[in-house]
Amino acid sequence: RAMAIQPDNFSYTGAINACAKAGRATEALGLLEEMRREGVPRTIMSYNCAITACAQSHRIEEAVGCIDGMRDDGIAPELMTFTHAIVACQHRSPPRADLAEDLLRRMAAQGLHPDERVAAVLAHVVGEDAFARLRAELGFEVLPRGRGTAQG
Repeated sequence: RAMAIQPDNFSYTGAINACAKAGRATEALGLLEEMRREGVPRTIMSYNCAITACAQSHRIEEAVGCIDGMRDDGIAPELMTFTHAIVACQHRSPPRADLAEDLLRRMAAQGLHPDERVAAVLAHVVGEDAFARLRAELGFEVLPRGRGTAQG
């Protein structure tokens, strides 16, 4: 009798990560959707890998869609989630200042501070003056690189 081996979250996430490394966003998103259809719980890691794949392919709208999907699944995006999506905004021609600002607002609403790297990208995408205005409006501090975290 043949054994049927069902993929689990670990194997799906590994495959999505491989797609991200190969710049294959369509396949990564397809695997994320397959997880939903097959009843395999999606995790922050599976979503972050799919967002990375979208970001590397400059498919920012799909990256933002993944963030929305996370929320629908009850998963709170983390700093890395937002970082990959914001960096993708920079690589669009022209850069997507509107989406970068929306992502920054979502970060702030969740109590996350950007680190220096994310702040530099945001300032480039939305403009220095707009970034300064947003920083004052949203009341966040820029943390040292690699130290972005929840407000405390």
